[in-house]
Amino acid sequence: MPLYLMGDDVDLLISHFNEDDEVAWLVADGWGRWIAKEQVEELYERTVLWHRPSGPLPLRGADGDGTDQWVTDPFAGWDEPQPWRRKTVPNFGGHPGVYDLHITPSDSPYLEWPGQIGLSGIRWIANYYSVTGRPAHPLTERHWEALRRWLAKMASPLHLLEGSRHQPIPYAFPRALSAIEAGVTYETVPRAAVQAVTAGANRQVWRRPLRSS
Repeated sequence: MPLYLMGDDVDLLISHFNEDDEVAWLVADGWGRWIAKEQVEELYERTVLWHRPSGPLPLRGADGDGTDQWVTDPFAGWDEPQPWRRKTVPNFGGHPGVYDLHITPSDSPYLEWPGQIGLSGIRWIANYYSVTGRPAHPLTERHWEALRRWLAKMASPLHLLEGSRHQPIPYAFPRALSAIEAGVTYETVPRAAVQAVTAGANRQVWRRPLRSS
């Protein structure tokens, strides 16, 4: 689901996931270690979300033989089985119980023009690997559809003037939509996100505002 987000739009999206009891954030807990959290205080360009009813999380075997280990309690944290291949987010090899969230801020160095609105998005593998015995959990399918309905309520579909007609229609959240309507340029393909992944970058894009005393 491609998205356009600016400023307060990111707050809306994070608040939604923070308040969703079925979802947990999977974040770094030191070098080569990950942990699940119900809420986040800061967010980076790329993050993995776990749909909790989908069950344990699979990890590739430490010796690379293709066998899976299982994280039965992600809230207790776990060590990356292949720390020498550690990336900026945990890798589950296309597991249908997780979503990939990427946010491209307007100050991303990988945007084609400074100040451009980057194309962000939430990706889910769905039943792509069902033929190999890894179908999506029915509750995750239901949750994804509920997420789509929420996005349709909070944001507006944007029919791009450029790009392939076969690509999913992106949704623009209120702040981003106002900027686009005012003439601010925007990405039609996730160029900046791809460039960031290629460079191995994962910058902080949001921090919870400090509460006034």
